[in-house]
Amino acid sequence: LKLPEEIRCLRQACRITDRLFKELAETWKQFKTESDAAQFLLKRLIDYGVEPSFSPIIASGTHAADPHYGYSKSRIQKGFCVIDMGVRYQGYCSDMTRTIYVGEPSKKELGLYAVLAKIQRQSIDLVGNGVKMKHIDEQCRKRLGQNSTIYLFILSDMVSEPRSTNGHELEIMLSSRKKVWS
Repeated sequence: LKLPEEIRCLRQACRITDRLFKELAETWKQFKTESDAAQFLLKRLIDYGVEPSFSPIIASGTHAADPHYGYSKSRIQKGFCVIDMGVRYQGYCSDMTRTIYVGEPSKKELGLYAVLAKIQRQSIDLVGNGVKMKHIDEQCRKRLGQNSTIYLFILSDMVSEPRSTNGHELEIMLSSRKKVWS
């Protein structure tokens, strides 16, 4: 359980992270390399008076398949691009993973997106008081089938997950079925 002040800090960390992602998306075309995008985020964090809760991940093209990639001076590649970022606000951390597409997706990629979006909706419908993340994870993996390891990282962009001072505490998302986090 979290105290009202802790919840306020977590929400503010998530709000700042949401704003940073929006700014990143709005200026995306100016970035030539993964490093350009990561440096933009790191500079904006300073402007907001917060620090990163971890080093940002900007993983484009084939790099997107590696959940712990980081970023490099590589040119941003066409295809899926995973952006993982978070801020530390008054000691409380956010963690947001989003997957965007650079370029024009193929029919196969659009089909993959449709499958993942459906599983996302089904997973969110499972959220409720007392529901363990383990149960949601198991149901998600079951729906994904043999490809669960490949798709889970992409699917992880479906929820902006709040953290606390000591790492992932996703159980706090389970306080409401309809409102995962705001």
